[in-house]
Amino acid sequence: MAWSSASIGGVHIQTVAPLTHDRRQIIAAAVKNKAHEIIRAKGATSFGIAAVVSIICESILFDQRQIRPVSCWQDSWGFCLSMPAVIGRRGILSTIAVPLDGEERDALELSKQSLKEVIESVSSVESMEGSIPSYSGD
Repeated sequence: MAWSSASIGGVHIQTVAPLTHDRRQIIAAAVKNKAHEIIRAKGATSFGIAAVVSIICESILFDQRQIRPVSCWQDSWGFCLSMPAVIGRRGILSTIAVPLDGEERDALELSKQSLKEVIESVSSVESMEGSIPSYSGD
């Protein structure tokens, strides 16, 4: 989480609600695991997903140029990552760099490396598909 850039009504979060490092870690973990809690309680997160898709479609259809966190191609990384982007009639018009402190940059770099490793492992499995004999069932 980019706590160094977080704000409420344009005011830095530490001014509005000062949080210790430990409290920020607890909140970040709770947010990260929220989808699992919703699935456990309701069986799915489809209503939340549908609401977000509706908002994104509305921004595109009416060229609202809203800023939303969406997964999009990051040239410098060579894969997609969710970042704030301006969305309008032509899709993603621009992405917005989020200022990060040192710890946040390190965490993002770790995520980047983890994603890259997963992508490479999936790519290597896909490249093996032609060499794996298929089961005919006979």
